Amino acid sequence: MHVMRHILVFSCVLFPSLALAGGFGVVHGSVSFEGNAPRKWLNRNSDPVCSKIKRKSDSIVVTKGKLRDVHVRIAGSGLPRPTSKLKRRPVVVKQSQCMYEPKVVSLLPGQRLVVQNVDPTYHNVHAKLKRRTKWNIGQAAGAPDLIKQNISKPGQAITLGCDVHPWMSAYVVTWANAFSKVTSSDGAFAIPDVPVGTYDIEAWHPTLGLLKKRVTVKPGSNEINFTFRKKKN
Repeated sequence: MHVMRHILVFSCVLFPSLALAGGFGVVHGSVSFEGNAPRKWLNRNSDPVCSKIKRKSDSIVVTKGKLRDVHVRIAGSGLPRPTSKLKRRPVVVKQSQCMYEPKVVSLLPGQRLVVQNVDPTYHNVHAKLKRRTKWNIGQAAGAPDLIKQNISKPGQAITLGCDVHPWMSAYVVTWANAFSKVTSSDGAFAIPDVPVGTYDIEAWHPTLGLLKKRVTVKPGSNEINFTFRKKKN
């Protein structure tokens, strides 16, 4: 409750014109998962560096019923454009312990994507839009950061893979506005500074797909929750 109050006060200071025009709200909630989501141990014996650390699949990560790696975003016209300050801040994805971390990130149009290899082994960053390769660049241990910009249109997700380690994957979602968050292990999200109005709120997971809700944002706190269910085979 205290955190939400601080967010609202912070918004009033930064966006006084919005407050006078009708106000803004905080859209917050959590993403749950119903069903069984067992995580299998990965076979990483093809690389002696990777095999030293045991890791489970990260395609669906559920903790106490809450779902990680969900891109929650607000769609609709009339939303403020991202500031140049936000665009100057790069989004960093690391290859660490032979996994991409974070699994899902949000990227603004024109914002830089930085891919780092912090492992003592060779990776290659194979980026695809659907089935079409965008780039495929090797990144040895200690190699310079890979920097890319304007990689896709808003609403598209680029998949990052590694042909050397086929279990590795990450997703870079380009979104037109700054009103998006990615859930962590507690499944929670909070999107501040949303102008009052009616919008589509979307929750996208790379394995489980897309959920949508139509929501009218009012001044103050606006709670919305999503529940994904395991797809039937």
